[in-house]
Amino acid sequence: MKSTFSVIFYVRRDKMKSDGTLPIFCGLTINKKRVSFNIKTSVTSNIWDASTSRASGKSKQATDINRIIDKYVMLLHEKHDEIFDRNGIVDAEELKNSILGNSTSTNGVPIYLLQVYKQHNDEMEKLVGTKYSPAILQKYKCVYKKIQDFLSLKYNKSDIKLKEIRHSFLTDFETYLRVEGKCQTNTVGRNMRLLKKIINIAKNNGWILVDPYANYKIHFEKTDKPCRFSSHSIQCGSHGQ
Repeated sequence: MKSTFSVIFYVRRDKMKSDGTLPIFCGLTINKKRVSFNIKTSVTSNIWDASTSRASGKSKQATDINRIIDKYVMLLHEKHDEIFDRNGIVDAEELKNSILGNSTSTNGVPIYLLQVYKQHNDEMEKLVGTKYSPAILQKYKCVYKKIQDFLSLKYNKSDIKLKEIRHSFLTDFETYLRVEGKCQTNTVGRNMRLLKKIINIAKNNGWILVDPYANYKIHFEKTDKPCRFSSHSIQCGSHGQ
């Protein structure tokens, strides 16, 4: 289900420019999380209509300003759909960054965890039938979905930067698997082992400098039970881990 978001444009009277005009800001709210940014356009106070978030009248200034605002509204919807199609969830900060041109990569280098994970899955899918089985691909996709759900629940984010991943991220994810997913020790271990491969890809490519697994131990026991997620997430038996 797509997240709904609200957009409002407003002026900052406390930041009046030297020419007497007021800068226009965009306020963006997704799932009760609000961010704002300057759209780099200003307006004279006498033509700004706060009730419509637009400039009033048919003057050239009003027409130009409203055209810029309309372009931002269209771009916000386009970027929202792009992020949703890629991640299955949209974070307000990520949407803002996409509008401002803050890319999810630097010089082609990925900086987000699920970005690396998706690249891995896409490459693996190309080799299904020759190098990998459909079953192993499904296992990685299953863990990918769990990480998505975990990020949404724990951090209210659709992704996390590689540089932000620490030992605490792993322990929090392990707790999520045990509590929310009702996973037993071996199921947790299999999930954490697949995630470790993605982290190793980032580490081996120099995309992550601190190895969160350095002081984290993956545990296994002799017997285990399947992991069953509630209906709002996914259900994975031993075949889906």
